[in-house]
Amino acid sequence: MVHATTFILIRLRVQLTLDDKLENALLWMFERGIANYYSNMSEYELRKLFTNETGTELSGPISYEPITVLHYRFWDSGISKRTNTHTTSYLFISCYVQDISNNVVEYWVVKRLDKNYIDNKCRFIITVANTLRSSRRIIVDTDEFIESIEISGRTIRFPKDNLRILDHLDARRWPKSFTNTDLADYKVVFDRNNVPRLRKIGSFERSLFNARYRIPKD
Repeated sequence: MVHATTFILIRLRVQLTLDDKLENALLWMFERGIANYYSNMSEYELRKLFTNETGTELSGPISYEPITVLHYRFWDSGISKRTNTHTTSYLFISCYVQDISNNVVEYWVVKRLDKNYIDNKCRFIITVANTLRSSRRIIVDTDEFIESIEISGRTIRFPKDNLRILDHLDARRWPKSFTNTDLADYKVVFDRNNVPRLRKIGSFERSLFNARYRIPKD
């Protein structure tokens, strides 16, 4: 038997647009999910709680150290505000910097990929927390790349000198978010010994890349 309150909750979830559901899931992760992870909640329990309370699916957390501290992926299907069509969308959340000194400061990058569509921007979010087991509070949320930021006398820098991190960031796929840098004009390539280097992208290669991944012009 489905209780009335459960039925109402399900209806509310169905009526939300895909964009709203993903945004709610993102906020839930910062407010509850990460704190639960550091409180030793199992991955299975976290996934179950996440799905029950947000209506979306979760994969992770995964640590790709030294590239990322934490990496999450969650997804759902629904009507997208951007295209007004039914689609499946994936949200990738990566923590690239975690500075612990009196409080916790983290640098997150959020990428959204929709089936048959890619945004030309991603999000850069800076969060603070009292401890690793505390809720994260968002203090910066922007779609423009942040190279460094001063927080309580501390300088938080994105580690763009680490080529493996730049390869994971894949700035080429989010050109509108890197207009204040030249990162979107380069790609990371690896030689036969798996040593990375930066290579500039030519205009022809850029046009082929945009066409392959359906990156919109504006």
